[in-house]
Amino acid sequence: MTRRRLIILVVAFWVTLIVGFVWYMEYIKQNWVMLIVKIEPVDPRDFLRWDYVTLSFPFSRIPDIKDERWKAVYVEFSKWADNRLIKIEKYSDRMPLNGLAIKWTYAWDGWTIEYGIEKFFVPEWKWHDLENAIREKKMEAQIAIDRFWRSIIKNILIDGVVWKP
Repeated sequence: MTRRRLIILVVAFWVTLIVGFVWYMEYIKQNWVMLIVKIEPVDPRDFLRWDYVTLSFPFSRIPDIKDERWKAVYVEFSKWADNRLIKIEKYSDRMPLNGLAIKWTYAWDGWTIEYGIEKFFVPEWKWHDLENAIREKKMEAQIAIDRFWRSIIKNILIDGVVWKP
């Protein structure tokens, strides 16, 4: 194989990988179930990862899980027709057969759960906007949930409007 063919092959591989990842993320955003959840104020800036803010949700606090041996926790919800969270139905170690839930598989400290959606990337120096919005306005996250109960943040909403950094 010539050097030129090798370079073309490597470039084609990386372009395919990046395009595939972008396509998958857009597929998620378009085809997964949406849930709109209020964001609760926390220390918003992640000083270890500069361009990320830390978010907290109503379902981030565990009320009564006693068994630390659970490998996964499913948080089941009720929602309005406009996809807004009504209430948390229950925490369970069993995958729900239907309804709406988010799966958690990370370590927990006995007080809070992290779902992998608590860190949200913001462009450099735009985190000031989010800090101010958390203090002064109604801030929500639009969360996409797939059929295996995995989740990602699709958008941040400030006073019901999609935040564009």
